[in-house]
Amino acid sequence: MAKDDQQLTPWQAAHQASQGTSSKGNRRRRKAQFKKRSRNSRKTTNTQFLSAIQRQNLKIGWPFVVCLLLLIGILTYLVLPISSVNNVIVRGNRYTSSASIRKSSQAMNQKTVVVLSQTKQIANRVTKDDSRIQSTAAKVTGLQQLTLTVKEYPVIGYLYKDGGYQQILQSGTILNSKVLNPKDGYPVLKKFKKASILKRVIKQYRKIGPTIRANINSISSSPTSTNPDRIYIQMSDGNQVYADIDSFGTKMAYYPSITSKLKTKSVIDMEVGAYSYPISQKGKQNNTKASK
Repeated sequence: MAKDDQQLTPWQAAHQASQGTSSKGNRRRRKAQFKKRSRNSRKTTNTQFLSAIQRQNLKIGWPFVVCLLLLIGILTYLVLPISSVNNVIVRGNRYTSSASIRKSSQAMNQKTVVVLSQTKQIANRVTKDDSRIQSTAAKVTGLQQLTLTVKEYPVIGYLYKDGGYQQILQSGTILNSKVLNPKDGYPVLKKFKKASILKRVIKQYRKIGPTIRANINSISSSPTSTNPDRIYIQMSDGNQVYADIDSFGTKMAYYPSITSKLKTKSVIDMEVGAYSYPISQKGKQNNTKASK
């Protein structure tokens, strides 16, 4: 080998040396490229792995993020003025003032979400606070609005007491407030001094149909020695009726059929059974009863 080296010309030796250097450089470049590819491959693998973890975390975490944002939105809304009721509309009232109904509802400036969950309690409170109101319906009709629809008991008559007239409702309740003049078409109850007797009268009176009821001018206590529960009913058609407190509500249903057979204004006695006689003979009938 040494012999062959000694026989190489200077040009051959230089060429051989350059080839050796080139081979070593090529090996180093290939090695560097391999290392670079390995690093890139590991980097890609790591990136893909991180992306998979992020996607998994996003799937798990997004409901929490949505709920958090929703909670923040709700809390923000609740602290704003627009979350409270600032208008209460009252419908259906004829006698009860809208102001008193609004006050009974206690809904003004309350949170709308609270009012929405308590509409039944609000309706019950309004009905309970006023004896004139028969029923109430409460409904949230806007972001800041509550609508109350009330139904009032109709007036079925008046009680004359101490120079004034107190309204009698269909429920049987007698209002404390008085009016100077009763409305036409409503009968007036008179001379009932005991509350227990008046209660019995109203109970029977409520059984009378609207048509016959509208024909009654007044109902008065008219006791006798034999019947302390006798009442006197003055009709608007000119007839007069005597009846018993505990039965006149039922017996008055026969009034139209009785009057259809009358030829003159008469007294109709419904205390026991039912019979009639002309008003012109009223004095004679009373004398006959007295003599008996």
